[in-house]
Amino acid sequence: KDGLLLPFEGYGTPWRLSDDGRREYETLRHESSLDDPLVNFRPKDSSDYVAYVEGRELIKRRSHEALITDFGAWCANLDFEVDTTVHPRDLVLRRSGEEWLVEAKVLYMGNATGAVRAALAQILMYRFFLYQRRRPRLLALFSEPVGGAYVAFLDSHDVATVWRADDGRWSASSTAVAFEYGSGRSKRSAGVRTHVRAAPHDGAVPRVSFFYGIVITMYFYDHQPPHFHAQYAEHHAVIAIDGAKVLVGELPGRALKLVAEWAALHREELEADWERVNGGTVPEPIDPLP
Repeated sequence: KDGLLLPFEGYGTPWRLSDDGRREYETLRHESSLDDPLVNFRPKDSSDYVAYVEGRELIKRRSHEALITDFGAWCANLDFEVDTTVHPRDLVLRRSGEEWLVEAKVLYMGNATGAVRAALAQILMYRFFLYQRRRPRLLALFSEPVGGAYVAFLDSHDVATVWRADDGRWSASSTAVAFEYGSGRSKRSAGVRTHVRAAPHDGAVPRVSFFYGIVITMYFYDHQPPHFHAQYAEHHAVIAIDGAKVLVGELPGRALKLVAEWAALHREELEADWERVNGGTVPEPIDPLP
């Protein structure tokens, strides 16, 4: 009984501190708290410093303004009143007594994380400080796809998402469904491609499987051909069930190979889940790759 650790009851049982061990622990804890309570407190240097910036010419692009202009023109075709005289807000849309607060973000060098974080923070602040009575609906507008994971993240905060797809048309999240409808025009004639329509669920994007850091999801009432969504880190791809062909987006080579292997093993289950989500039913989970 001279050691610092002892088994609770005998050989093979969990260990506990002996009397000597407990005294040693209390001594060390007491000494460390008294001698240096800031032993692990290491803030960064706060002193001033001088930065030398070499003079150069910068070209400032107006991509943000172009995004708002194009989207505003499309919204006008959906019978919205479009208002940009609402500084500091980017855009406000009104129709049938309802108001939408729009925050637009251009992705620089594909930085979806920064764009989504900034859009959510700004749109929530504007709603809190600028709307004391009637709260508007919220819409985040992006210059390119931000990925299924971020769309689901914004959905969870009741923020609808619209983005410009690779072919130049507009794509939208599930919470943007009410935004796309209501004018009596078809979505195709209005030039929008949606990922979902109204369905009896809570608005979340159902997860079908997860393996090696890859998230597999399916959207309710999604467009043809039958497909699923694969998200790996910041990469997102829409993949056909038949042949695992990439329809939109991209994945790193290794991740795409794993997804294709998984899809080939579970094709029948994927087809069954496709029928479920297009009937408004939550899909069944599918086993991951071993």
